[in-house]
Amino acid sequence: MENHEPENRVALFLYVHTGSLNETDEQRGVAHYLEHMQFNGTTHFPPGQLVKFFQDIGMSFGGDTNAHTSYDETVYRIDLPKGSQEYLKKGFLVMSDYARGALLTEEEVERERGVIIAEKRSRDSAKYRSMVAASRYKYDGTLLPKREVIGIDSVLLHADSKLLRSYYDSWYHPQNMLLVVVGDVEPSQTVSLIGEMFEPLKGIGKMPPCPEIGEVHHKGTKVFYHPESELGRTNIAIETFWNEQPRNDSRNLQKEELLRYASIMILHNRLQQLQEKKSDVLTDAGYYSGDMLERIRYSTIMAATTGDKWQETLGLLDTILRQALVYGVTQDELERVKMDILASLDSAVLTAGTRDSEKLGREIIRQFGDNRVYLSPAQERELYGGFVRQMKVEDLNSLLQTDWLQENRIITLSGDVAIEEQDPQEVVLKTYEEYASKEVVPFQGARLEQFPYLKVPEKSQVVVKEERFPDIGAERVELANNVAITFKKTTYEANTVRIMVDIGRGKLSEPVPGLSLLAEGVVNDSGTMRLSSIDLAKTLAGKTVDVNFGVGQESFRYSGRAVVGESELLIQLIYHLLQDPALRDQAWTRTMGRLQQMYAGMAKDIQGAISMEVETFLAGGDPRVGLPPWPQVRSLQLEQLRSWLLPEFASGSLEVTIVGDFDPVQMQTLAMKYFGALSQRQENKPEFSEITFPVGQMLRTSVDTSVQKSIVIAAWPTADFWDIHRTRRLNILADIFQERLRQVIREKLGASYAPAVYSAPSRIYTGYGRMQVQVVVAPGHEDAILAEIEKIAIELKDDGISSTELARAKGPLMTGLKDVVKSNDYWMNSVLAGSKRHPQQLQWPLSMIDDFQGITEAEIEELAVRYLIPAKMAKAVVSPSDRR
Repeated sequence: MENHEPENRVALFLYVHTGSLNETDEQRGVAHYLEHMQFNGTTHFPPGQLVKFFQDIGMSFGGDTNAHTSYDETVYRIDLPKGSQEYLKKGFLVMSDYARGALLTEEEVERERGVIIAEKRSRDSAKYRSMVAASRYKYDGTLLPKREVIGIDSVLLHADSKLLRSYYDSWYHPQNMLLVVVGDVEPSQTVSLIGEMFEPLKGIGKMPPCPEIGEVHHKGTKVFYHPESELGRTNIAIETFWNEQPRNDSRNLQKEELLRYASIMILHNRLQQLQEKKSDVLTDAGYYSGDMLERIRYSTIMAATTGDKWQETLGLLDTILRQALVYGVTQDELERVKMDILASLDSAVLTAGTRDSEKLGREIIRQFGDNRVYLSPAQERELYGGFVRQMKVEDLNSLLQTDWLQENRIITLSGDVAIEEQDPQEVVLKTYEEYASKEVVPFQGARLEQFPYLKVPEKSQVVVKEERFPDIGAERVELANNVAITFKKTTYEANTVRIMVDIGRGKLSEPVPGLSLLAEGVVNDSGTMRLSSIDLAKTLAGKTVDVNFGVGQESFRYSGRAVVGESELLIQLIYHLLQDPALRDQAWTRTMGRLQQMYAGMAKDIQGAISMEVETFLAGGDPRVGLPPWPQVRSLQLEQLRSWLLPEFASGSLEVTIVGDFDPVQMQTLAMKYFGALSQRQENKPEFSEITFPVGQMLRTSVDTSVQKSIVIAAWPTADFWDIHRTRRLNILADIFQERLRQVIREKLGASYAPAVYSAPSRIYTGYGRMQVQVVVAPGHEDAILAEIEKIAIELKDDGISSTELARAKGPLMTGLKDVVKSNDYWMNSVLAGSKRHPQQLQWPLSMIDDFQGITEAEIEELAVRYLIPAKMAKAVVSPSDRR
């Protein structure tokens, strides 16, 4: 498929219609193991050479090339840096080797075993264990619970070349594969090259019949109870399951799926309203309806709460469900979701011209895997638009009732809940039956409110300064009220506008640690004083406008986007949020509840200790960095948040950035009209602070968890962000460090699945930054891995780097940068937003490509010598407590 976004790039996908479900009992985990082995030696790429080959042609391992295995598919992906015949041939050579050229040598199988076990270890968590337990119960009678993709130790620890080869030869047949090519290519030449490269491929023997998946056999009302104290929250669901046969795509099937999608949206809207009303009970809620592999269909209504409120939550879910089944949905609710669906279809057509090739390829693969016909956005609007307009309430209600008129109900209760009675399932069942015996009344939806409701400003502030930046195609106006507005017209996202409003000082001004954690959830869930978030969502039905609030290191930030035809509505929404802000009690209660669950889960999670202890340790114990203790967060009050945020919204410095496919004159007029009507703003000045690095110090901490994995961290002090020349070179040093770490820790020792190295220079703490290594390892191996990390750092410092290493680090980066500079994300987030406060950002795009290209070995070696000093290395080890 020809597509020119990004320019000169091509996305290749090899879809193999086989996964863990195709394994035998003796092969559990082999499908995924085989996927790994494709990178460890093929016909044209001997062991250890494929990753280097990717790097040599400007691709990164993991970023531009990767793979995944699921129940029924294995997909390999390559993003080529060029679309020439030469590069296509290289890409096709790799893909054809994946298809029929895997070597699967015994030595490489043994070498990869440690990596597979390490990945299995890294996946282990309370959430993962709960998911596996639920799958075993809900899909009992099918192969699904017996075919977890990662496999089982008894197979993984003894798998050999013969076992992997038997799976490979059974299922990797050309007739069982799909090659997808999307990008900047000439179709006829590409087709010819595909024939040349792939027609000679032959499978070995006859492909066996696909295994029978089996069927679920649930009858009556049953309870799945799974206490998991380390999860940190309680999950409750009412579910139903039934068997079905695969169906070919058709107009009738698409009508049915659209109706089901509409029902999901309506139930979701009702649950959102319920969450707002019951903020002290529900921290999350949702409704889902879908299928597993076109064989098992399900419908689920679920919620998250705390362990002591599971009964009330179960009753609320039962009420919402029966209200829909007994009384149906309303015409008003249907009209709202119809507007939303139609708006989505229109938006897809408007933005179709700048769709990303990789995303397009993934969508084609998804549709093919789901046995669906791929349609263009215009075709979807033509087909689905007619279906949506013809939707009737009675059809939707009939579908809902049909879905829930199955012969079973599964009541799921899992997480940090403990029922002390001898038979917990019986307790849950009786509770459900008690609620189910009560009559329900029709659901009362939110009223449709007027928006916008604030008076449209009649005139804006005077422009006191106007600047043009021709080298980067941007311009800025500064108004008499001290508001700065920066514009850049682009064509990177067709018919799309993005806006960013930076306000005040952000986290740097936080009066008490922990308030910033609450701020985002409370603001986003509060809406305005006149309209709650639920009211706003309803009034904006059928619109693409989306706005989100966040707390940055040095500013509060409203980020939004919309199709360009709704630009004024987008700006009006932000104007209302600034002029009529709300911080509601219900939003505070719900956000505090979510944080309580987050902390409870993190207290039992190895990764949680990184945020709660290690981050603060690496900042010299400064409480502004990392997560504050839960008792401190719990003691905070809403009035403290109001005292912090409302003055900033009213008079804090304000800088607006607008990027997108718009008419500059019209956009400037609109922005000045609304933002010029705001009150006088404070001066927009950069602010900095200081923290210290724990030079040479060591932190050992443990977590009371049943998950048997540890994390080791090594860090060295570097410098802050603002010398961009140095910051870029530190990124290259981190890439080289990570590649050496991958070769030793993953490939040689098999001790970790994905060791990571990154440079973290601070934008707000003067002189502070760090080079950090983080590795997940098996308990008992922490010190040995720390020793390996230190050894690699010393070698970088003392022995320098090779020209090949530098080229392999720079190649993928240079390829990516050519795409990055043609994205709205880059111009918005890295250059223009905050550029009034930090004007040097406007110079960065002018030097970026040449500066990265000009990086030398000597420069990287100088940084390694300057910063990777053994005596300054700080270490942290997080491991399971000895009690476990």
